[in-house]
Amino acid sequence: MSRQCDLTLVEGAGGLMVPIARSYTMADLVDDLKIPILLVVDSKLGAVNHTLLTLETAASRNLKVHGYVLNHASPKADLASETNAELLSRCTDISCLGSIPWSPDHDPTETVDNAIDWNRLLKPER
Repeated sequence: MSRQCDLTLVEGAGGLMVPIARSYTMADLVDDLKIPILLVVDSKLGAVNHTLLTLETAASRNLKVHGYVLNHASPKADLASETNAELLSRCTDISCLGSIPWSPDHDPTETVDNAIDWNRLLKPER
């Protein structure tokens, strides 16, 4: 399938360390498939910790991370959702490839398409 497309996304469920089977995690699947990670971060309280722990785990397993995308999955803005982008940019050298705004009244495909830097995702810095 990946030979027929410019980009193939494989969605992981729940996080990098979630077990898929006994003694086999999403991280193991990423390693076995030899695919890079695009981390989607729900921009809320705890997001910075979650992101940094995930990036540290990926690095410790020599997994490639292309970048992360901030997702605003709630209409309610708070201090965390308003400051996560800036704080993450100071805490890691992994690139933020976009920020998906809360937009229940818009076409989700169009919203995501406009929010992500697809050129940087398709041609990551080496």
